[in-house]
Amino acid sequence: MRQPLTHDHVLDLERTYDDAAPEELLELAERLLVMAEESQPGDEIDQSTLHALAGQYFRDGGDLTRAEHALTLAARTPSRSDAMDPRCFLVGVYLAQRRLADAANLDNVLRKSRMEELPAYSVLGEIWHEHDPQRAVGWYNRGIELAERTDDVEGAFTLLCMGRWSVRKELGHDPDAYDRIAQHAMRTLKQAGVDPSR
Repeated sequence: MRQPLTHDHVLDLERTYDDAAPEELLELAERLLVMAEESQPGDEIDQSTLHALAGQYFRDGGDLTRAEHALTLAARTPSRSDAMDPRCFLVGVYLAQRRLADAANLDNVLRKSRMEELPAYSVLGEIWHEHDPQRAVGWYNRGIELAERTDDVEGAFTLLCMGRWSVRKELGHDPDAYDRIAQHAMRTLKQAGVDPSR
């Protein structure tokens, strides 16, 4: 029997692909799928999380069909992790496949589920930015509301404000209080030599 799989094992594997070309990420996705298939009860990282990671790397490697399959498996597999709902990434895959109705339907399901993971709201805002800016703003607004309701107004809150302002600015809106928080954060990052768009 092998040693239990830890988060560090997976992180170390991912780091070996830091400079990989997109098509090389398919190999990483394959290796993560094998890990998921060989999942054991004592592993720190569960099968659902491994499937979700594999799906993201299949997407990044350009294989949307396998990305959809892996993310669907992740969503259907019970997880003991507090990681983001893999269906968030599945919305992005549907949009990349031009399946707008499927993306919108799943997005509505996620909205009604009232997720508690703040990063999910930023991810969905980013995913919808190019396809439906108003829907993107809605995700950022809900994330900001959740951050304020749970008193989590540090990094995630600022990122949500920055994402929201990036969309609202393109739509021609005048800045409001949340946008001014974003503007201040962006100026601070630029002064530190950091590109806030990355």
